[in-house]
Amino acid sequence: MAKKSKKIKDKQRAKYKAKIKEKQSKEKEVKEVKEEDVLYICTECGVKEYIPRDVVEIFDEIDDENIIEPPTYSCEKCGAIMRPKKYEGVHGITYEL
Repeated sequence: MAKKSKKIKDKQRAKYKAKIKEKQSKEKEVKEVKEEDVLYICTECGVKEYIPRDVVEIFDEIDDENIIEPPTYSCEKCGAIMRPKKYEGVHGITYEL
């Protein structure tokens, strides 16, 4: 009986350790979101993605011809356009969904 009880406990420990390992790996995968990151939302599927502000500003400066529209990106999931939820551009214009 003692062997059976030990095997059960070993299995429970192994499951517990696996859960902890899985949780730790997920935490590493999740990008640390900074306050200055800009939240982009897909106009089709609604996927949300944080893009570093400095990257958004670079694209905003590059596209000087059309300052009416904010910098947009393609959704990795469905390919549609992603727009910022709220972003104050380098030209002083605030874009909101």
